[in-house]
Amino acid sequence: MLEGQGQERLYVRHLRVNPQAALVVDDVPDEQTWQPPGILIKGTTVPRTEGGEVLGPGFGPNWIEVVPNLVRPWGIDSPAL
Repeated sequence: MLEGQGQERLYVRHLRVNPQAALVVDDVPDEQTWQPPGILIKGTTVPRTEGGEVLGPGFGPNWIEVVPNLVRPWGIDSPAL
């Protein structure tokens, strides 16, 4: 189990059935041009039950590792505004 009180979160149960996931992180530094830099990461997830506390105060031991098989950045090489 990844959660206390014997209950897993719904997304963890979904990842046990289909461990494939995608994560997109982007930013809009200039709303005038609307060319947000970002990164797409796709891969297989691995639920972990210890070690999450090292992320900082308030984090529990559980976390989800994403083992990437695709990493696609865009607009990251452009100069900072």
